[in-house]
Amino acid sequence: MDNQATKLLNEHYGLSGQLKKLNAYASENFLVQTSKQKFVLKIYINSDHPELITAENEILLALNRSSKPLGLPCPVQTLKGKYQVSLNLEGIRYDVRLLTFVEGTFFAEIEPDDNSYQSLGAYIAQLDTELLLLRNPVIESRVYHWNIQQIRLAEDKISYINGAFEQNLVRYFIMQYRENAESINHRLRHSILHNDSHEWNILTENNLVSGAIDFGDTVYGPLVQEIAITVCYAMMASQDPWKVAATILRSYHQNLPLSRDEIAVIYYYIGARLCVSVCNSAYAKSKDPDNEYIIISEQPAWKLLNKLLTYNPIAATKQLLIACDFETSESNVDLDVQSRNRYISKALSLSYTSPIKMSAAAFQYMYEVNGKTYLDCANNIFHVGHAHPRVIAAAQKQFAKLNTNTRYLYDELNNYAENLLAKFDSRLNKIFFVNSGSAATDLALRLARNYTRSSRTMVMDHGYHGNTAAAIEVSAYKFNGKGGMGKSDHVVIAPLPKEDHKDNVLGALRKEMESDEPIGTFIAESIVGCGGQVPLSPSYIQGLHQMIRLQGGVCISDEVQTGFARVGSHFWAFETQGITPDIVILGKPMGNGHPMAAVVTTDEIAGAFENGMEFFSSFGGNPVSCVIGQAVLDVIEEEGLQQHALDTGNYLIEQLTHLKATTHSISEVRGSGLFLGIELTDENGPASRLTTTVIDQLKEDGILLGIDGPHHNVIKFKPPMCFNRGNADELVQKIHKSLKIHA
Repeated sequence: MDNQATKLLNEHYGLSGQLKKLNAYASENFLVQTSKQKFVLKIYINSDHPELITAENEILLALNRSSKPLGLPCPVQTLKGKYQVSLNLEGIRYDVRLLTFVEGTFFAEIEPDDNSYQSLGAYIAQLDTELLLLRNPVIESRVYHWNIQQIRLAEDKISYINGAFEQNLVRYFIMQYRENAESINHRLRHSILHNDSHEWNILTENNLVSGAIDFGDTVYGPLVQEIAITVCYAMMASQDPWKVAATILRSYHQNLPLSRDEIAVIYYYIGARLCVSVCNSAYAKSKDPDNEYIIISEQPAWKLLNKLLTYNPIAATKQLLIACDFETSESNVDLDVQSRNRYISKALSLSYTSPIKMSAAAFQYMYEVNGKTYLDCANNIFHVGHAHPRVIAAAQKQFAKLNTNTRYLYDELNNYAENLLAKFDSRLNKIFFVNSGSAATDLALRLARNYTRSSRTMVMDHGYHGNTAAAIEVSAYKFNGKGGMGKSDHVVIAPLPKEDHKDNVLGALRKEMESDEPIGTFIAESIVGCGGQVPLSPSYIQGLHQMIRLQGGVCISDEVQTGFARVGSHFWAFETQGITPDIVILGKPMGNGHPMAAVVTTDEIAGAFENGMEFFSSFGGNPVSCVIGQAVLDVIEEEGLQQHALDTGNYLIEQLTHLKATTHSISEVRGSGLFLGIELTDENGPASRLTTTVIDQLKEDGILLGIDGPHHNVIKFKPPMCFNRGNADELVQKIHKSLKIHA
């Protein structure tokens, strides 16, 4: 190609000189050094769209006629007065053009300061001011995978990205762009855009921006897309991304004012641009793995995309608005509490002494309405992560197609039932779908009592199974707690013994059972959550199951909080105890926040329930719920969340155990996977007040946790399953800080 380039240069431009090949993406580029001047020779081989080359020339020529110097390359005419040569040599089409060379130091090669970023903002504003005046039908009709407006083209390449979580992170930010920016794009100013103002396309002189190159990515779109891309690339290279973003934007706005609506979408445009970048890089890498130029910004893009999750969109947008002298406001949470109390019973309590008003959430993060970001370590309902795009997409698609009830046939019910039951022992082969864990508890008790013809029930001390009358009746945490009415006569409480006392407790229970009416049902959580995240000893729970079954009773495992791979070593927590229950209750996590639950049981128990009285749940097992449930199963499998829970949980237990050794306040770390309890004590016993103080301090430090246990001295930890080691380090560091302050 070097010889061909030399020949083309001489034949069509009458020039000769030294040629040096340059890195390029869509063309073969050569730096040409003649005796008098430098040029860049660009050769496009079998270009699919030669009209775009012509359009780029037209734009550059128009910009070079501006009264303000922009430091841009300018197309050079051939000997015949043309700006583009198209020829066919041996069946290969060549499109050739020559540009003047623009001197300068790339922005990537300097140590930028505030003045550098201010000059960048001012320069892009100046360039955009000129581009706003131009029209070009070829550019305006261009369909291009680097244009955020055609983000679907990038989205189609998500499968080329390695890692299911990484793919879903991209899906999340594309979803956010669609919801928050694309929906108002029609109201924003549109223009021809350079569209690629990264650090290797911006030139500087004395650390100030002096020019730009490479108009090959020129597109048509909302004006704000340009500055969002500029800001995005600058943020990738900065240790203080939002400070840099504000500096650039302030300067841009001073030279080309933006509207509030335009500024409000910049956060989402940044996320979208990063998604476009990593999708296109993944695809390009699959086609040309040795071309480093085409993936030059891949790692910085991934780093910023992950970091973007930790930024509350409200805080980011406020910072940008303030930089442009727009007024911002704060939400008055006290007024919200007053409003809530007017309409909502105080029986529905609020977390924390100072309640939090949330505006949005993403994966393991929650965003407060005034801009704070919280790491969610308490919300196991959103099992695979807040606003998980796979779950949302499944719901949206099915909602648009069909939602009905189980009196009709539809594939979604059968498919999901089959796939969910595959996670159980073959004996557990029948499933009932309902809408909440409480409803599932109610149904499980009906199934058990119908089968055994006995209402006598054994429950675990401090256990909790829901908010219906039947569920409260078997929840010692409620009926023996504040406002409770004590246990019913047909309820027997099994203690939560220490390991060295369990045999004595089992012996005492056996004696009691021998002299009393047989127990028909035993219900227990595998890890007693409200009791303080207490795992039940395998030999203890096995002994209880054996006693109940010898009396002809059935055993119910409540997996509402602990199921769906949360414990890491197994998919269901009861599997860690070497038991197979007769009935299993599922809830919360199975729908990732969508109201769905289920009861799984045996043929015999389900068959006995078919006694003529129909069971019906209006929305239990509806098509939308089924595809949501299936999406959750798919995400657990694809993202390897069971192994992730095991590895991350073990790491966190290790770090907390080290912390326990350095403080007298932590008496025990217990649980498994991502379902743990941290018990706090002092010289007087359970440290209830300290626990509340620590939780409030952690809230101020951006960590959400809850309290459990009969003495309210156990910090409960059950985050979305995407919680990672970096989050674990942050959590332990901030627990340590809080204990140092308050213990």
